[in-house]
Amino acid sequence: MSKIFSFKTIIITFSCIGSFLVILATLNYGPGLSPDSIEYLAAANNLAHGLGFLSYNGLPISEWPPLYPVIIFLSSFILGVSTLISAVILNALLFGLIIYRSGLILYKYLNNKTIVIVGLLAVLFSIPVFTEALWAHSELLFIFLLILYIDYLISYIEKGNLISFTILVILTSFALLTRYIGITMVLTTIITILIYSKKEKSKKILSILFYTVLSGIPIGIWIIRNYIISNTFFGERGTSRYSFFLNIYLTIDKILSWDISDHFINLKVFFIIFILIAALVLILLMVKKIRVKDLYLIINKRITVILILFISGYLLTLILISSIKAHNPIDSRLLSPVYIPGLILLLIILQACYNRIKSFKNVKLLKIVFISVLILSGVEPILHTIKMINYHYNNGEGYSGRLWEKENKKNWLISIKKNYIKNSVMYSNEPFEVYYLLNNYAKWSPRKTFYDSDQIYIHLNDLNGVWPSEKRGYLVWFNQIEFHSTSLYTIRELKTVSDLKMIDSSDLGTLYSVEIKIE
Repeated sequence: MSKIFSFKTIIITFSCIGSFLVILATLNYGPGLSPDSIEYLAAANNLAHGLGFLSYNGLPISEWPPLYPVIIFLSSFILGVSTLISAVILNALLFGLIIYRSGLILYKYLNNKTIVIVGLLAVLFSIPVFTEALWAHSELLFIFLLILYIDYLISYIEKGNLISFTILVILTSFALLTRYIGITMVLTTIITILIYSKKEKSKKILSILFYTVLSGIPIGIWIIRNYIISNTFFGERGTSRYSFFLNIYLTIDKILSWDISDHFINLKVFFIIFILIAALVLILLMVKKIRVKDLYLIINKRITVILILFISGYLLTLILISSIKAHNPIDSRLLSPVYIPGLILLLIILQACYNRIKSFKNVKLLKIVFISVLILSGVEPILHTIKMINYHYNNGEGYSGRLWEKENKKNWLISIKKNYIKNSVMYSNEPFEVYYLLNNYAKWSPRKTFYDSDQIYIHLNDLNGVWPSEKRGYLVWFNQIEFHSTSLYTIRELKTVSDLKMIDSSDLGTLYSVEIKIE
């Protein structure tokens, strides 16, 4: 008991350090803010004002599930702080809890304390997870729910009791309400129950049925609500411009970059090395320097299978969806939920390899190689984390960053609203900026294509006599924008279908009055 307590103290220490680093990095400028962050904060602010799940443009949200903004709103209300500060506190708490729960899982399944410490360091200095801890994104909440889910899924398989089942249902439903791709948890659970549950076949089916229905009810209600208000289940998205094989390449390339510097990463070289190692092992087997049984690894098959099921299911689902519907290119943010399951799986395998190494003749040499690989794999994450902390502390990121002309843009927006816009409708080529700086709803300037897609959203001629739908309004056109990659119609194109008149101009942008063109 004392050993467990002492090691828990180590885990808690790592957790506190993680929370401290998040607070330190976001101390000056708050969390990094992307367009998605503005969506979440807008929904939280609108909930606080009793307006419901409304976005930055005053329209109902449908592209994102509701749990993250709800938690931001609740923590803001309970603590009596702004939603922005609430996001910082939530991130620090979640990252600390992620380290703590990951540490407990590692301690449970690894008997080598050194490897457990390596695992804790890998979580603390994790490039994808720590990065998300510095942004107001829903991924960190999803990752925390995922770690709890893995723990309770194993508990349910081992004990089969009602408490574990109930918690498993709650965690799955919460994950689905955080990110739609939480559906991979449902699939993982179904397969796991079929493989490992000790119950009779009929009871297995019944458990799966109850689990699927109960965990799916909350997200089912949300999806039906989406369809009622927008005629879409998950919001409007165009066709993807990224092929299936390109998305596979992006996935592998980004995962490798978590441990290998961009200066050294090369997929061709990586696969050549992999093939050479495989060939070397095959040759050693053929000349009988090693035996087939030397390659057998003693591992906990249950957790290994569960981790593989989730990781493969998540990656396949992400790649398929990204190949069909337009999203951001697959990056560390989208891949971040597989980091900790992948880390746990890797460490379980590494421990088994280490135990196998002990049976070889050249033990000392192999141990040196093993430890050297562990040390080298930690260099890039540690250096990257230090750089991130330093950069966020001194500059911030996104809309909250120092490099973004926040004050100048805010003063200009306040000026033009006071002098010209007043209560009129606003359009913009960057409505996120307008909402964040002015706390005023703003709609998109007419889009040529869907977000991050080549599919036409609306033809220019179809805007004639239709835009703006309110008959008249104002268009705020920024000269430089932070995140926007959607293809919008240019000012010149819009002048052919609507009456645009320049009202105000500065180094930051131009204000136009816009009315429906009367032929």
